[in-house]
Amino acid sequence: MTTDYPATVPAEAPRPRALVILQGREYLHPYLRKAFEPDYELEIAAPDAGVASADASVCILAGGDALPSGAAAMPVIDVPEIVATGMQGLVRRLAREVASGRFFAIRDYEYPRIRVVHAVDLAAAARIAAEAARPGRWTLDDGCAPRIDVLADALAFRIKGKRLYTLPRRWAMLAGVGRFWRGLEYTPAAGASFVGEFDFKPHDVCAYLKTHVYDENSL
Repeated sequence: MTTDYPATVPAEAPRPRALVILQGREYLHPYLRKAFEPDYELEIAAPDAGVASADASVCILAGGDALPSGAAAMPVIDVPEIVATGMQGLVRRLAREVASGRFFAIRDYEYPRIRVVHAVDLAAAARIAAEAARPGRWTLDDGCAPRIDVLADALAFRIKGKRLYTLPRRWAMLAGVGRFWRGLEYTPAAGASFVGEFDFKPHDVCAYLKTHVYDENSL
């Protein structure tokens, strides 16, 4: 008589742990999870939570965030305005004005430029930096710094194919059209470039908004 014993199931090896230090901006969490998981067990922590040990770690700073204590020993990515689903800041304000028809292009006038990056690229860069495990601080944007009206046009395209109205320059100036946006000053990147340091190729945000085919897997 023989006895059948249950087969031994090997224990699943624990996944390496990744840590992203990020202040707020919960809308970035799905992008980061898509970039890191399932290869890593990802933890996204606020700066005041402290810097815990991890197999791969990175700190993301945006909007003038202060460098958290302890983060100087890890890779740090500085980013400008972020384009994403659920975005905040100036780009969200611009998208609202475009959606409501309150943003106008102005004939024979160039709006200021603005530094932007898409969340897809930020998440991909975060994984690259975390895996490189190289302490340092780098800036990241799409490398194009589009004019505000060009970005508005790309956002309009994504918002159900809307189109911007164009006003004559004289009328626009007399009526104060776009005064807030016309008053913005372009701030160039300060510091070492992530693109140059890691040979990273981010998307042109405006081109991405107009050409990316969104499906059920897109964020």
